[in-house]
Amino acid sequence: DSMVWEQAFGYADLENKISATTTTRFRVGSVSKPLAAAGLALLVERGLLDLDAPIQKYIPDFPKTDAIITPRLLAGHLTGIRNYRGVAAVSTKPSPNLRSGLKIFENDPLESRPGTKFSYASYNWNVLGVVMESVTKQNFPAFMDAKVIKPLGLKNTRPDLAWVDDLQRAQLYEVNTK
Repeated sequence: DSMVWEQAFGYADLENKISATTTTRFRVGSVSKPLAAAGLALLVERGLLDLDAPIQKYIPDFPKTDAIITPRLLAGHLTGIRNYRGVAAVSTKPSPNLRSGLKIFENDPLESRPGTKFSYASYNWNVLGVVMESVTKQNFPAFMDAKVIKPLGLKNTRPDLAWVDDLQRAQLYEVNTK
């Protein structure tokens, strides 16, 4: 395989009129979920993760509810776990680790009984990341890099860590719908 055509459009930094290039890295947001799903599928295929086990099997201190939450329900957005509130989706405040990031929502009431209603919530995949860390005994970004990102040949795909200087990172912009 060889590159047939590549081109960049627009700005990586609008205020400073810095053009995007073919090496500009953009924040992918929820496109990361299919990548994480590939990692999840690898663990299931290898018999390391049971999609129908209670998540407390993998995260013993995760709060229990009156209904069982499983990795399958998490992956399908069927848990009743809420989505982001306010500016949480664009927050750059680091958490010491993935597990500590669950503290933001894990004790909030569920919005519906697990397994009864689809409700898109990125926090489901945050929980799955911790489940995958428990199974692999390594941090989620390292697991994803070794088992998904590198094998797919994604040379410029990496975690977007706000506190790490990255000269190729585009500025983050939000669409104002008002």
